[in-house]
Amino acid sequence: MVSDVGLRLVGALAWGAGVEPRVGDPGPPPGAGAIEVPGRRRLPVRTRLDPAAGDGGVVARLVDPGGDARPLAVRLAPADTAVVAVEPAPLAVVPAADGLWTLDADGVAARDAGGSERLRRDLPAVRLVAGPGGGVWALGADRCWWLTTDGDVTEYAAPWRDPSGAAGAGGALAGWDRDRPGGVVLLGPGGESERWDLPDPAGPFERPLRLDRTDALSAALRTLVYRGPGGERALTLAGAGRTAEGDPFLAGTVDGRTVLWRAGRGPQDLALPEGEQVMAVAGDRVLTWSGARAAWWPLDRPDAGPEPAPDGAPVDDGWAVTDPAPFVAGPELAALVAASGPDGAVVLALTWPPLAD
Repeated sequence: MVSDVGLRLVGALAWGAGVEPRVGDPGPPPGAGAIEVPGRRRLPVRTRLDPAAGDGGVVARLVDPGGDARPLAVRLAPADTAVVAVEPAPLAVVPAADGLWTLDADGVAARDAGGSERLRRDLPAVRLVAGPGGGVWALGADRCWWLTTDGDVTEYAAPWRDPSGAAGAGGALAGWDRDRPGGVVLLGPGGESERWDLPDPAGPFERPLRLDRTDALSAALRTLVYRGPGGERALTLAGAGRTAEGDPFLAGTVDGRTVLWRAGRGPQDLALPEGEQVMAVAGDRVLTWSGARAAWWPLDRPDAGPEPAPDGAPVDDGWAVTDPAPFVAGPELAALVAASGPDGAVVLALTWPPLAD
């Protein structure tokens, strides 16, 4: 039996009150030659949250179908989510103790809690990672910069393969060593550096989320990978959102088994065919999508067959994780994942480990 994963709600944004979702149909891939047949073949894509964590909590961009962000930042908390205006629309946001940092085409800006700009630095960064003391790391193609809330900037040569190959590590940055396959290199705000090796080399598509000498948390598209003293474990996401009762849920495949977790309840094996995505949980039933049809599966009779769902409404009322790389670093050894549904959007935290038998 797979143990509980420590699932919790980080924050929720309800649609309405000035924030309405946009809904799109992804359509067939560009240049696809497949014949389109009648009937639903794809899930609708809704506006989603793009979260980032740091000492100042969790903030998120609001990203519409197609990838364009709105000129807003969302500060998330279980009972107190706030939306602030941010101009121009940010390419990235990260939290600070008394505000937030944003990245746009003109550089990096420090903002107060209301979104007003306090200072700006013209840096060719493509990514931000929250740091200690309200500071931020700005990552470029081959350089990185440490910025303090006073506006001081320190530049370093980036020792990792690319900007996506680095992550927070106790206030420093750690990432895949570009000079040593299977190695990790750490860079501190003062320029201090350390190197060590992973027990097993990371795969070609893995992004580090949290790294230290004992534990490593990374993600390869929709798969979360943990490496630690007990070995390597992986979880492939199969759905997330809130149940009909309002509780967080997450479904994932571990060691070939699809498992459902609900906050405050133990894990539950799901006898689902490969590729089924969990869109909704209501009482003792789960609603899944296979790419061709929606179906309800009874949790109390895992070997029973599915009950076909009526066309349309159940699919439109379900939750979906539409980011192709949905896992981002959360506090300590936790990963954040965002899901969007008919009533709003949520960010959940999945705590690692205990993915152990």
